[in-house]
Amino acid sequence: MNEKKRLKQLVIAFFTVWILLLVTVVQLMFSQGIETASLMVALLAIVTGLFGVWMFNAGQHQVAEINKSHSITKRQVQELQLKIDRYEYDAARSVELRRLVANSTQEKDLAIQNMATALDNAMDEISEVIHQTDSSLVGKLESRVEAMKQYAADLQSLAQLELKTELPSSVEIDLVEDMERLVEKWGSLAKSRKVKIKLENPEDQILMISDVQWIENLLTRVVYALVRMNQNTTLHIDLINYTDAEVGDALRLVFRIDGRVLEPHQVSQMTNDYVSILEDGNEIGPGLTLVVAYRVVQILNGSLEISNTDKGIEALVVIPREPYAPDEEPIV
Repeated sequence: MNEKKRLKQLVIAFFTVWILLLVTVVQLMFSQGIETASLMVALLAIVTGLFGVWMFNAGQHQVAEINKSHSITKRQVQELQLKIDRYEYDAARSVELRRLVANSTQEKDLAIQNMATALDNAMDEISEVIHQTDSSLVGKLESRVEAMKQYAADLQSLAQLELKTELPSSVEIDLVEDMERLVEKWGSLAKSRKVKIKLENPEDQILMISDVQWIENLLTRVVYALVRMNQNTTLHIDLINYTDAEVGDALRLVFRIDGRVLEPHQVSQMTNDYVSILEDGNEIGPGLTLVVAYRVVQILNGSLEISNTDKGIEALVVIPREPYAPDEEPIV
């Protein structure tokens, strides 16, 4: 029973007793006389006074309890207000930091684009000078210039990927049909390096949901990087439809080429750094080509691994047949 309810019951009890005493006094006045009634009136006054004192003390105690409760509530409200103010400050600070980071990242990527454009223009100027030069070094210089122009193009591609100016679409494609078309497209570079491309696929049709241009960009970069590093050999491409433990229903493409065996540090740098390989003074390294390919396959929610074999190089590409659900965003 709380204090307020108990006090209310005591007040009711007092007034009940007081009324009974008052009735008794009135009866005594008519039956026993004035003296007896006076004694009862005095008794009634004493009881009333005592109860009044008790009520006064109880009221003071109740007021003290209310003031104490009010102080506690007020302090709790102040603490909550301080927490709210802190959360609002942290939220505003977080938004500002995100904005600064986003602006910094965008400025970095735009700077990369500008650097790539400047590098490409510089290589064009050098190329013009080379063509006017009669020297045995012309071929080697042209090789270096072409490598730098490819480097500039890859830089631009990386910047565009990070800026997310484009994202892959989701349409149904037949990868077997597209691979046959791409093998013909890759033939010109392969012929210059005397490399044969052999597509090994046991299935007549492999359907997937993806973007034709992004798939072509990814696979072309892998093929060009492997072909440029080798010559007088065969590039084997195995295309398998299987269920991957991590991505589910997926396509597994294995690119194997005999010839050059990479150094361990070159293998580790293939997908995250610029790699230069010189052959008779000519640049045949992948540059940033596989770095861009690695970023593309990440956006497609797939994977790319480069490794050495006993006789050459192997590239393993895994692409989900459905990179992401219609109501989800691709991982970037």
